[in-house]
Amino acid sequence: MTVIVAPPQVTGQANEDWQELQAETADAPAFEPGQADRLPWPARRWVLHAIEPGTPLLRSVVLVTRGQIRLGRGGGSTRCRCCPRCGDFVWEARTWLGPVPVRGFGRNRGGAGEMRRQVLETVPVMSGSGPDITGSAAGRLAYEFVLAPAAALDLRVRWTAVDDRG
Repeated sequence: MTVIVAPPQVTGQANEDWQELQAETADAPAFEPGQADRLPWPARRWVLHAIEPGTPLLRSVVLVTRGQIRLGRGGGSTRCRCCPRCGDFVWEARTWLGPVPVRGFGRNRGGAGEMRRQVLETVPVMSGSGPDITGSAAGRLAYEFVLAPAAALDLRVRWTAVDDRG
């Protein structure tokens, strides 16, 4: 197992979450197609396509991604490390505002989102929580959910068909 050390700007509780989310899925059961029977058809089709029978059902994943965040006239590359698990995750981002490094993290735990950013690794420039941050965190979880399809089988996940096509 590869363990990624939490970045220094991650707070105490977020650091604990980071460590917990990287824990291996103990005694992961093997996937059997019948486990997807309770899902609506589109979700079932996706799970049956994404997980081969016999595959261990691991419920979390550590991702490393690259992209761009534009800050005013600056910008730069961003690296995010994400650990989604049925609703909880922590991600870390790095970018530049001209020659100045900007680092931060976002997380979702128990349905509440939080974001923080620091300049020069010490000066706080943004700290947020509340409904808007939580909504943003839920959106991030939704689009990263596809990278850990076994999480779709968790009984805490609720699926709703949006129309008669699923």
